[in-house]
Amino acid sequence: MRLAGKASISIITAVFLAGCARQTDKTDITEEKQVINAVETNVYNSNKQNNTKTYTLKDDSEEFISQIIIDESDNTFTFSYDVMSSYLAYGQYTESEGQLKLKTDDGKYHYTFDIIDENTLKFKQENSSRINRITGNGIADGAEFINAVETNVYNSNKQNNTKTYTLKDDSEEFISQIIIDESDNTFTFSYDVMSSYLAYGQYTESEGQLKLKTDDGKYHYTFDIIDENTLKFKQENSSRINRITGNGIADGAEFVTGILSGNITNTDGLEILRKLYIDFPQDASYQEAISFIQESGLPYSERKLNGSRYIKIALEKPDTFIETPVIDTFKNYDYIEASYMYPKKENNNNDERDKYFFAGIIYVSAGGYQLESHDNSTFITNKDGEIADSKMDRQEQMYFLESHTEPVIE
Repeated sequence: MRLAGKASISIITAVFLAGCARQTDKTDITEEKQVINAVETNVYNSNKQNNTKTYTLKDDSEEFISQIIIDESDNTFTFSYDVMSSYLAYGQYTESEGQLKLKTDDGKYHYTFDIIDENTLKFKQENSSRINRITGNGIADGAEFINAVETNVYNSNKQNNTKTYTLKDDSEEFISQIIIDESDNTFTFSYDVMSSYLAYGQYTESEGQLKLKTDDGKYHYTFDIIDENTLKFKQENSSRINRITGNGIADGAEFVTGILSGNITNTDGLEILRKLYIDFPQDASYQEAISFIQESGLPYSERKLNGSRYIKIALEKPDTFIETPVIDTFKNYDYIEASYMYPKKENNNNDERDKYFFAGIIYVSAGGYQLESHDNSTFITNKDGEIADSKMDRQEQMYFLESHTEPVIE
């Protein structure tokens, strides 16, 4: 059990408690404008998510998958290639003469890629810093990075058209999932963390079966459609599914949608909880945010305190209890807390839900880090209150968390 000896004093707490403090009218107006401005301009709203593209190293032999994430809204990039390194390459990129050029903000490293097409980058070593990894091989000249944005489950525009099926009662640490996109009949099938191969292609439905066929023609998979939330693997009409470590996927194995009540395991739920933090629609109204949380199937609670409303989401219902006063402190479980504020010039006793506006969201990890997104600022802090980063967006924050901690699941 990991429990910090003292509460983490976070910046977001100051925002939460603003409604309690007695201040002048001028201060009230200034603070309210700042929060409203944060909602209007916050770089993590759903419009920005559509401006990111993710390129993944093709045929990577390492357990860790190397990725480049570029943000076209501000020409920034994140390049992650070594799970053993604490350094995260982050900076600005430019495009010229058919090349993508990355330069880190600290000026230490630069990387050049030939743009083969809109979905393919080829690493050009002669014009780049050498990429070494603490374990395993470096990234070779000519290595290709493939755009995975079409299959990214965090893309808010596609979110309503996707369904995620998770292998039920999977004994492996890695969660096997099928993600289908009904807007273009594509699928992604991930079943082995040790493999660099990502099964991606087109699917069809006929005679009560879902049939997947990879774009490269190498593999095909058939599932009986039991109901709208359940698929059953049919081995006799499918390529064999082996995993480098652990068991393969057996004939008759069931895949279920993650929002099924009672079917979310702690491991599945942690994936959903982390995805919820990344996708949380801070430009939505309070009630729309509640609906978004309900769609995840995770337990949550609400509480009105001092002119603010708080929402706490966790894996277990008892863990959603909101303390008084609200204190962001490390527990032996992961949880999310979102806060909404009421206009200060209005009587919050009326508690009109549509008047609340987003103030901030935090993800507190049992692994020792707290992720925060609010007021035009983002922070990652450790249990001692020290700031580990203040530049990453929410998806990059979660990548940092996953790279620096092991999930605590009881």
